[in-house]
Amino acid sequence: MQNKKTVLVLSCLLVIIVGALTVFLIINTSSDDSKKEKYNKKLSLAGKYVQEERWDDAIVAYLEVIEYNDEDEEAYYTLAQIYLYKSMMEEAKLTLEKGIEKTGSQRLQELYSRYFLVTTASNVGTEKESGHELTINSALLKQISTYTLNDYTSKYGSPTYDVTGDSCAVTHKNLQGVSFVYYNTQDNQSIIDSSTGRPKEDKMPGEALFDNLSILFTGMGEKIEYSKLEGLKLTGLRKTKDNTRGFYIVQFENSNCTVLLACDDDGNVELDAWNQIIPKNSNGSEDNGEKKEVHGTVVSATTGKGISDVLINIRERGVTQGDTLATIDTGRNGEYEVNLEPGEYTAEIEADGYIAEDIDFEVDKWGELDIAQFVISEKLEEGQIRIVLEWGEYPSDLDSHLEGTTGEGRDIHIYFLHRYEEEANLDVDDTDSYGPETTTILDITGNYKFFVHDFTMSGNIGSSSATVKVYMPGERTPRVYEVPPITGNIWDVFRIENGQIIDY
Repeated sequence: MQNKKTVLVLSCLLVIIVGALTVFLIINTSSDDSKKEKYNKKLSLAGKYVQEERWDDAIVAYLEVIEYNDEDEEAYYTLAQIYLYKSMMEEAKLTLEKGIEKTGSQRLQELYSRYFLVTTASNVGTEKESGHELTINSALLKQISTYTLNDYTSKYGSPTYDVTGDSCAVTHKNLQGVSFVYYNTQDNQSIIDSSTGRPKEDKMPGEALFDNLSILFTGMGEKIEYSKLEGLKLTGLRKTKDNTRGFYIVQFENSNCTVLLACDDDGNVELDAWNQIIPKNSNGSEDNGEKKEVHGTVVSATTGKGISDVLINIRERGVTQGDTLATIDTGRNGEYEVNLEPGEYTAEIEADGYIAEDIDFEVDKWGELDIAQFVISEKLEEGQIRIVLEWGEYPSDLDSHLEGTTGEGRDIHIYFLHRYEEEANLDVDDTDSYGPETTTILDITGNYKFFVHDFTMSGNIGSSSATVKVYMPGERTPRVYEVPPITGNIWDVFRIENGQIIDY
């Protein structure tokens, strides 16, 4: 009898335990499902806020997403990008640090390194003081080392002359804050027209002066510490006392120019510091016509990577058929080299799976190309449009924006924070000069506008040498738009209405 009671009690206890476990599992399963459902809702809402550009709401939503799942790499990445976009640098830094700690993501580490670390041989891993990395406008310096008055006028608009004694300072309508000073030299007495006191159109200035250094450097803030200049690995960088002028100067070489900047005793340079940029080959002897060894790369518009086995036929500018001056193939990473005299040329470029294209380029007297790389597009499928943005070395980060309404009536905005929709994709987002940055439209029946934004906020988008190529269905040759000599950070390029390009 006692054994039966024991068995009964044990049986009852077993039933109670099993029941309790069942209730516990049901409650916890429901709790997990509820938590997952809330997480998915927050994630969807965060994406919606980004698409609508409701940045403050998107920040709150992504913070809540991370609270639900602190190993969500994409949430950390997008939240950091939003902070960077709003110049909330400390918040971006802390977000990336937490994301790296929680996920170990290489992608987050690369973004952190790009904005918050200086990686130089002498100073590896040092945090930056400013959000954007210090970069130098080598493209403008290269112009100073090669451009004549006529070149500046063509690119930057009508000149204004200020004749003072034996020299003439020239400014141009669409290049604010830069003065070019022309004068005769001992070796060349024909730079200034004696009858007007103005420079001749085919002559180069002896020096250039900047009202402030924001056009020469990006990411400098109110000053540049000497250590930051060292991080740029500038040729011949040194600090000296200029006894003639009575102050310290920083001196270095870049793009065939000698750059002089006033500095304090420690070599730190203020935004409004005195400066002088001297082209090393100003009005020198004419080129002797010798061939130069030219190096370049052919890259894919949709991947940004080099393409091997590309056939390049090089002819004189404007000649697209007949005998070639050179025929070459690219190597495994898209690289090529060819010997050419300084001059203007057309490259006929062909590769399997890509649209054949003729690209004009120029070789200067030092054997350098006027474009960083040849970018070609994969063949389009029916009903597609591809837009390819390229630019120069400075500013370093331009962004493509496609904004509008799809054929189904849905509003979209394709750019670096929202790269993919059914109707359009941002195939490549480049952040370190040149591009390409490529947008492919899959639904061309909608109405869109395409514009370019300078993410570095340099205010000098007109000096970026940016071009936009548009590949249209059934057209072999892309339409090409060149950035006009505008100031500011926005370039409105064109609109698309039901598959047709509408110029502004």
